Amino acid sequence: MRVRPFPSRRFDIQVGRIPPTFGAQSRSSYGSGNILIGQPLAYQYLASIKPDALPATADDLLRMRGRGWLSNFPIGNAAPGPGLPIVNTSRWDTGVQAHGISGMLEWTGAITAGSLSDPRFRDNNAGRQVAGRVVFRPTAATAFGVSASRGAWLNRSVEEQVTGSTTSRSQQVAFGGDAEFSAGPFLVRGEVIRATWDMPTFGALQLGEPLVAVSSLIEGRYKIGPGLYVALRGDRLDYSKIRGTAVQAEWDAQTSRVETGLGYSLRRNVLFKGAWQLNRRDGGRVRKDSLLAAQVVYWF
Repeated sequence: MRVRPFPSRRFDIQVGRIPPTFGAQSRSSYGSGNILIGQPLAYQYLASIKPDALPATADDLLRMRGRGWLSNFPIGNAAPGPGLPIVNTSRWDTGVQAHGISGMLEWTGAITAGSLSDPRFRDNNAGRQVAGRVVFRPTAATAFGVSASRGAWLNRSVEEQVTGSTTSRSQQVAFGGDAEFSAGPFLVRGEVIRATWDMPTFGALQLGEPLVAVSSLIEGRYKIGPGLYVALRGDRLDYSKIRGTAVQAEWDAQTSRVETGLGYSLRRNVLFKGAWQLNRRDGGRVRKDSLLAAQVVYWF
């Protein structure tokens, strides 16, 4: 449900299932606002950590490097399953969101049941996420945005199992900055996100510091002619290091991606896309992969 309490003001309140509040790409990750076909790594790539399972040691975590599509840990739900991205845009969270525009400033704030990595319909840890985003548009051709969020990400039953506490809540904290510039046929965007996940301290799992992931992205589009454009995106994921029994390494595989493609608007609401994507990482069973894709986008 969306309510606009002041008809003369650009302000609304949304209650129920709400779109992501965080990040420049969250509302354009798959559709006409996405200049390519693939989603940026921060919004799509799955790290190995899971909300319903925990590693017993640092070695358990290192063993799952690059295995986010099907990772498993011994504590909690031991069944193999998908891990978490930095920002999950495939599902919407549940809660309350306020949005407003005043002059050059656009702002959004939300309180929701899930976390940035794990939006939820029903709460699983008695925690709440608080998220906000502010965009400053000094001219029609430029925009600068900042985003922040903090929310409990780990299932309460798993955390209570290892800590014995009914009040501790492991938090995911994220900060992001983005910018956009356009001039004539050119459009350039960039974004940097830093996210951390608190891990409980128990038994042999004594990490001391939160797990850190940093995403960096730059993309651009050039309009060749009426309805036709070429686009290019490069992005990367970097992770903090942890120490295992025999080695010190990043807790997940360092990953990079380059994607390029063409787009053609047959009509205002019909868009054809073709893209080629190259992925590289330093862990997991597949270290290098290239993909070709085609897409038709229609909206009404």
